[in-house]
Amino acid sequence: MTGHWSIGARLTFWYSLILLAGLSVFGVGIWLAISHSLRASLDETLSAQSSGVVAVLGNEFNPAKPEHIEEEITEY
Repeated sequence: MTGHWSIGARLTFWYSLILLAGLSVFGVGIWLAISHSLRASLDETLSAQSSGVVAVLGNEFNPAKPEHIEEEITEY
């Protein structure tokens, strides 16, 4: 053998490299999109929950009965 690859072997090698690059770019893109989506969803959920806690505290706070607020927060 003279050290030269056949045309079929070279084409297979280049096809494999291009496929690997394409799948890698696709995988990274999907990972970034899902990561962003999950973080946005988490931020939205935490914001809604904190707004609810503030609303409960604003409506139900009674300094004479501090144990009442714990009960209301637990129910919320």
